[in-house]
Amino acid sequence: MKRSHIRSSDLPLRDGRVYHLDLRPEELAKDIIIVGDPERVPFIADEFLENREVDRFHRGLRTITGFARETRKRVSIVTSGMGTPSMEIALNEIMALNEIDFNTLDRKEEYETIKIIRVGTSGGIQPDTELGTLITTDYVVGMDNTGLFYDAPYQDEKCLHLEERVRDAIDATIPDDSRFKGKISPYGARANKDVVEALEREAKGALGHRAGVICPVIDNRRQGTFMTQYTRHIRDAVRVALMAFL
Repeated sequence: MKRSHIRSSDLPLRDGRVYHLDLRPEELAKDIIIVGDPERVPFIADEFLENREVDRFHRGLRTITGFARETRKRVSIVTSGMGTPSMEIALNEIMALNEIDFNTLDRKEEYETIKIIRVGTSGGIQPDTELGTLITTDYVVGMDNTGLFYDAPYQDEKCLHLEERVRDAIDATIPDDSRFKGKISPYGARANKDVVEALEREAKGALGHRAGVICPVIDNRRQGTFMTQYTRHIRDAVRVALMAFL
């Protein structure tokens, strides 16, 4: 069966580069760390990478590709920006760089699986979670509208249960006379099991592709505490992520 053809209006290219990340396919590694803050990209690169091949900064999105000093694996550090819509732009272009033939704009018959680990910061909801604790994500629930554009099946029954519980909580919170009543549609997803296990293994000793998340807790809502100096915890999270790529 013929693979789908991508229109240039759906995947705009400039000199063979995707429009927002400004990267060519060969400039992106198969192991990727995604961060929100563009300034975090050079910080991580300075701490962990050598032999940099790419350093690109376009439309607020920075990418540095090089080799991890400790593991010798080729890694890209990519900015996603803040929020789910910006993350969607970055992930769509990452998928295109890996899955689309830029010469024909056809989807490749075969392509390598990539590994993506999100390193950021998180709030804590358990009263006994200490600030700085590294949290790995098993399941997530989105309450924005981005997920409504992707008719993906439930990965397991826990995703369905998570959606139902969150929907019930939202409906119980929003007043009956609010125009938003019944219009917020949460969607659940599960992180890749192998990546989660690798992250948890390294922390104890870090879309059809293999994805996971590791974040230090910098805010505890139950305790009313917030950490402003958390650089070393980001460093610890990145170190775990890099080892999880092995």
